[in-house]
Amino acid sequence: MDLAMPGIDGWETIRRIRRDGLCHAHVAVISANAFDKGLDNDVVLPAEDFILKPVKVSALLDWLGQRLSLEWVIRGAASASPADVPAARQAPAALCYPAQAELEALAALVDTGYVRGIQKRLDEIEARDPDSTDFVAMVRDLASGFQLDAIKSLIIERGRDD
Repeated sequence: MDLAMPGIDGWETIRRIRRDGLCHAHVAVISANAFDKGLDNDVVLPAEDFILKPVKVSALLDWLGQRLSLEWVIRGAASASPADVPAARQAPAALCYPAQAELEALAALVDTGYVRGIQKRLDEIEARDPDSTDFVAMVRDLASGFQLDAIKSLIIERGRDD
């Protein structure tokens, strides 16, 4: 269940489903806000039923396996590190980055998983530093897809270049 939905939010949807006896399935809450995980809630969902965006497939599969008592069969396949930035998303060499202080503030928001805060910070960066428009557009695109690991890699890579 996503918490941020148009109309009624995820909490109200869960309340109505349970109140009306529509479904007895396990519910996982998907949220981009890391602070939601620690909140008490009136639908009695424990912290382990919260999955933070960006949703990592391994976390979702672990949750499904636990809730449904599944035993996964894994076939050998090489996989890329989740922190790798896809080749199509790598920053062009001429990309103009914002100041280091802006990058550090952005990295702190990425670490908390606060996507709305990231978007707001990007608006501020773009307003203060028009030269960083391409950087802002790239990070905004990554943030809209909850690709926080890719944003972090982009910021870290910039730190290595300095």
